[in-house]
Parts: sequence; structure tokens; C-alpha cells
Amino acid sequence: MRSTDKGDFVFIQQKIPGRSTAEILTELAPQWILSLEGKRFMRWGDGDLRFPRPIRWLVALLDGAVLPLTLVNGSESCTSDRLTQAHRVLHPEPIAIASASDYVTCLRAAFIEVDPAERQQRIVTQAQAAAHSVGGHAVMEPDLLREVRDLVESPSAVLGQFDPAFLELPPEVIVMEMESHQRYFPVVKSEGSSQLLPYFITISNGDPAKSDIISAGNARVIRARLSDGKYFFDLDRKQPLADYLDRLESVTFQENLGSVRAKVDRIVKVGDRIADQLQVSETERAYIQRAALLCKADLVTQMVGEFPELQGTMGQKYALSSGEPPEVATAILNITYREGQVTHCPKP
Repeated sequence: MRSTDKGDFVFIQQKIPGRSTAEILTELAPQWILSLEGKRFMRWGDGDLRFPRPIRWLVALLDGAVLPLTLVNGSESCTSDRLTQAHRVLHPEPIAIASASDYVTCLRAAFIEVDPAERQQRIVTQAQAAAHSVGGHAVMEPDLLREVRDLVESPSAVLGQFDPAFLELPPEVIVMEMESHQRYFPVVKSEGSSQLLPYFITISNGDPAKSDIISAGNARVIRARLSDGKYFFDLDRKQPLADYLDRLESVTFQENLGSVRAKVDRIVKVGDRIADQLQVSETERAYIQRAALLCKADLVTQMVGEFPELQGTMGQKYALSSGEPPEVATAILNITYREGQVTHCPKP
């Protein structure tokens, strides 16, 4: 008992003996693994353990010693060791890691680059070298670059080619087919240019000696994709953009706000009021009204059905092919991006 300015209090002194690092880590490591969260975790076997992929081996080292860990998943279990798997093609034999400090160098020698920054730098260097070999420059969007970086262990850039006839398609369509569906990097004439070349760069995780086979396989895939794009593009242009307006009646904007066609009518009214406030000329008023009327028409086209991200971009293309004034076509594009309905700005 001790007296303090706030009264008498009972104080207790407790001694907690220290524990070895190995003992603490053996207790905590399984908790770290099992407490991970993600959008696409899976279960396998007859257990409830969740992880991005089935756990087949477990390496747990403290300096040169193996930490004794066991993960139980139903009737299956996985016990820690110093053995790990290397690149499945270039080094199919397992490898033993002598010490935790050797982890990165051991895997690197077995064709697995652990450091994501190093993998990314390899991808950029190899991709640009491949593009330069055909007189071009690889376009590497940051989000796609990060995604590809995390899909490979031993990156190897492979140059592919497609039929130059497909360059008649809008470049936005070609780029979307490559990036969204195939995770390819497009090739342009020079850095900062919008002129596409009939090449692409894919990042392989296989044997670089098989690059020719990998390139041919990827070329077959992109040819099929671009053929679909050409079909959609040609089919959509068989009728004027204005002819798609009636189909917007069947597209719900919001349950309590009617169809997209009803929304278009509201946009037209808003545009007319703004034109009154700005006191624009009759010619400019006509452009505003026409652009407001057509700004959603491409929503029901085949191309936008396949690639919603191109809404507005295709509206501009189809407006021009329908004979609409350039001012109207440009306004359709700008209206869409002002509304923030897509995640990135159109490529030039």
C-alpha cells in the first residue's frame, strides 16, 4: 500500500520472463499467415484454410535454423522446412536455403526474382529494347506494368506482330484489346507519339529460348481479338449514331429515374438552359443540343458493350462517321469524360 496525492493505492510488481525470438516467431508466424485478407482467397481440400493459392510448402528460417511451424487444413498439413520450389520451367528441382539471409540470392540463382522493383525494372528495360528493335517505343501504363510485374517470377519480354491492316481500327480499340484482355504493351512510333505500329510486347514467365513459339501463340490470340473488334466496329457503323437513340429506352439509368433515354432528354434541357445563360449563337446552340442528344447513343453499340471504358470515345468516332459536325463529335467525347464515367482519359 502506498499513499499518493490521490489517495492510497495498492501497487503490484510483476516480472515476466523473456522468451526467445524463435519461440515468439513460431507462435506468431501462423497467425500472420492465417490473418491475411484479400478479394480472391480460396479454399482447397477438405479444410477451411483460406489463401490466394493452395499452400504446398512452407519455408520458415531464423538465421540458419528452421522454425517448427505446421499449418493444418482439414486432413492435410504442411510443415516448415528449408526446401522451396524454384522456377517450374527453368529450374524444376527444389532448392535448399541454408540461411534466411540467403533467401533472395538462392531464389535468384534458381530463376525467381523476389524483389518486385527489380522485376519491374527488368520488364521496362527488356520491353523497351524489344520495341526499339523494330524502331518503336513501348507504351507502359503504370497500372498494367504493376499488374504484369506481379504476374511473373522471371520476366522475359517477347516481341509479337499483328496484321498491319488492323491499324485501320481506332487506336483506342487496339490498345484496349491489348491492355485489357491480353496484358500486352502496345508499341508506338516514338515516345509521346500516338501512331501505333503493328507490334506488341508480352511478358513471359517461361523459357526465353521458346520466345518464337510464345510470340506466335500470342499473335494468334491478338489476331482473334482484333478481328472481333473490327467486326464490332464495322457493324456499329452500318447505321447512323442517331439510330441508336430508341434502344436507350430499354436501358435503365436508375430505378426511380427511368431509362437512359429519359436521362438524355434531361441533359438536352440542361444544355439548353446553359446555352441561354451563356448567350451563345444559334449555331453553337444547335451543336450543344445535338451533342446532348447523342452523348449516350454509343452505350448500346456492340463495341461499347464489349468495352464500356470506350463509351464516349466510340461516340465521337461514330458521330464523325455518321456525318455529324466535328464540334458535335468532340462535345460527345468531352461530355462523357466530364461525367467521370471512365477511369482514364482517352488516348490521343
